[in-house]
Amino acid sequence: TIADMIAFPWAFIAKPMDVPLDAFPNVAAWRGRIKSRPAVINAINLHKDHQNRGKNKANAETNKILYNQSAKHFRNTGE
Repeated sequence: TIADMIAFPWAFIAKPMDVPLDAFPNVAAWRGRIKSRPAVINAINLHKDHQNRGKNKANAETNKILYNQSAKHFRNTGE
């Protein structure tokens, strides 16, 4: 469903973000069911392939643009 597509990425990154799902067995079971679907497996593998080729690795300049933004930054630069 649309709800699954919206919620799954958050449940998918729970483990890498050190968010244990042990207290939420239904969420963990749902995550496992979604993760085992063929289209999801293909999407995960595609993402791994891009990561392995370095296409999604941000460099220092990219990180500066993406994460160094605040209202103060824009006031000072006039951008």
